[in-house]
Amino acid sequence: MGDRGELAGMKVETLIPNLNVRIENAAPYRADWKGLVERQFRTIHGYVKPFVPGYIDTDFRQRGGHDYRLDGRLNIDEFTKIVIFFILQHNNDDYLTKYARDEMMIADDVNPIPRELWQWGIANRSGKLRAYEEDIVKLNLMPTGKATITARGIKFKGMYYTCEKARKEFWFEKSRSSLLSKSEKSLDISYDIRQSKFIYLRSPNGRDFEKCFLLESEQRYLEKNLYDIEYLFAYEELQRQKNQGKRLQKKVDLIANVENIVSKAKEETEAVLDDNTSNRQKVAGIRENKAFEKDKRRENESFELEKEEITDSTEATNNKVNTQSEGSESSKLLKPDHMDLLRRKRQERKGGED
Repeated sequence: MGDRGELAGMKVETLIPNLNVRIENAAPYRADWKGLVERQFRTIHGYVKPFVPGYIDTDFRQRGGHDYRLDGRLNIDEFTKIVIFFILQHNNDDYLTKYARDEMMIADDVNPIPRELWQWGIANRSGKLRAYEEDIVKLNLMPTGKATITARGIKFKGMYYTCEKARKEFWFEKSRSSLLSKSEKSLDISYDIRQSKFIYLRSPNGRDFEKCFLLESEQRYLEKNLYDIEYLFAYEELQRQKNQGKRLQKKVDLIANVENIVSKAKEETEAVLDDNTSNRQKVAGIRENKAFEKDKRRENESFELEKEEITDSTEATNNKVNTQSEGSESSKLLKPDHMDLLRRKRQERKGGED
């Protein structure tokens, strides 16, 4: 029995079949239909008011009223403890003077105390309650969603996970090779909105699960809840849209620069191009010209670390050493200068074309 909220809508569709639970929700705006519960809220408020600093009274926000927020001293854990103590006191000690016991209760000498009424009802009326493991109950109380098997991992809300079952059955490799159908790629999962470290693959009956871990490449989401992550994605999308105009302008500028370079190259080529030269003559000597240009670029682009500046005295000394060594070098076996040969070959070809 619920007061709508979490027990309304599609959120409980996993809980009902997997744990065999029947859900009923009270009608909206009919507090009189659940008077015991509503009255108990008021009773707890009445108990708490004298003891808890910062309790908001009816004159809050009225002209000249006291600002009770300034009196607050308890954190959420401390206040929760106080509420739990009041609930325990009600369940274990409150004597319900107006509770109508039937003949069997009177015969068994059952006091109208909530805890004793509950225990007697379990033993004599409702039978043995079903019991499930705590993790299975939590699994079926969690929000549910759909994840997708991709080549990168199990994708859920823009994040990627993996698990032992996925490794053993080669899910990601099969997805990369398009060996999985659309239905096989879709997975039913449960998750906790308060953390993004894990998601859980549920078995069809909800009595078992496979734990999936966030990939190391997704560590930026590790200490964030799903609300923070959704905000992060929305912010990144906003930044992308803001920069879209800039990116388009940069692309236009890039195209303009390329067209400008090509236009200049065409003009320079047209200025030196001879219409009387045949196509065969134009492509002749490509290999030699290419080798010549490579050697020239190697010479210009080569590195020399700790390069020293050449002074006039150093140059004169080098010239003297070179003059003295010319006689000895002439007697040595000369190696061919490939660069010189390429230059000569190129000049001869140009002379022949003229």
